[in-house]
Amino acid sequence: MMGQQHDSTRQNAQDVASVPDDAHAQCEIHDQSSSGGDLPHAEGLPSTHGQDESEELKCLDEVTSLFQTRRESELLPPDVAPSEKRDSAGSPSLSPADAKDETSITKTAPLEPPPTAINDLRPGLLHWCLYARVISRTPVREWENFYTKGKLVELFLADAAGSHIRATFFDAAADKFDAMLKTGNEYSFAQGKIKPAFGSNSSTTARFDVTFNEEAVVHALPAGAVPAAPLNITCTTIADLGSLASTVGANVIGILLDVAAMKRLKSKKGKTLIKRDVILAGESVTKVICTLWGQHARDDLGPMIGHPFLVIGAQISDYSGTRSISIGAGATVMITPDLPRAKELSVWFDTIADKSAFLRLQSTAN
Repeated sequence: MMGQQHDSTRQNAQDVASVPDDAHAQCEIHDQSSSGGDLPHAEGLPSTHGQDESEELKCLDEVTSLFQTRRESELLPPDVAPSEKRDSAGSPSLSPADAKDETSITKTAPLEPPPTAINDLRPGLLHWCLYARVISRTPVREWENFYTKGKLVELFLADAAGSHIRATFFDAAADKFDAMLKTGNEYSFAQGKIKPAFGSNSSTTARFDVTFNEEAVVHALPAGAVPAAPLNITCTTIADLGSLASTVGANVIGILLDVAAMKRLKSKKGKTLIKRDVILAGESVTKVICTLWGQHARDDLGPMIGHPFLVIGAQISDYSGTRSISIGAGATVMITPDLPRAKELSVWFDTIADKSAFLRLQSTAN
């Protein structure tokens, strides 16, 4: 029986492919101390052969245990000690204090880069953060093209220098930030894509547009974080609009006086066009027809009647001596913008008793 146990133990020792040198040394020292080295066996004393086998078994067990501990230490990550407790899956378990520290680290948001001025934004810029005030915004609205459809929210932002830019939140971002973003409030914006401004909007101070998806990072700022500054927008009144050449664009501001029904037209190429006419009024008791196209025409503007209406990049045209303006896809429309001029128009319109006594604007340009 002892021989079988002896063979089994030796087999276990042979299975250990590599035993640390200090384990061999420990075993040799133990053997010498237990066997008495080379001293002859004294006659008359009881035989110690069984004790030798027992000591040898004990030594081999110690070697095997030491090797397993060393092997376990090699397999664990360098920052985990073999003595640490493990869960049922074999992974090191953390103490409640360590788990709390690890959670707080993973939830820490990355630091935002320093504020970037609107005039410094450019396509390809990766790390930027815009501090801006919302001067106007649209409600969530549907959009579609030949390939797909979705929803969006358009915002018009101004920084401390008075520069402005159009920001569009698409789909999931529109749902996520709709309730948060309010006209007149200040925010930091990051993780958006900068691209050249489209169409006639590129002729204004906003050389670029910015778009946001679900990865957008937006934080509310305390009041006064973005100092109020006059916008770098030169607005043309309804009265002055009549003297401009029809070949130039203009930034026109007035009060939204009336909204016509949306119409669908067919182009010569068979393409469906969406159109809507609205009427803008100015302090000179004149009014002008403003034709909206595309997505602008889809918006329900009825509830906005009586509010200031700013068009950036409007195209001027004449028909039978009557002046009108139109708004294409590249134009910017701001309803009730947070501007001093808009507030002046609101005060004036509230004092008008007869809001139907406006005359059509005539062209006086040569």
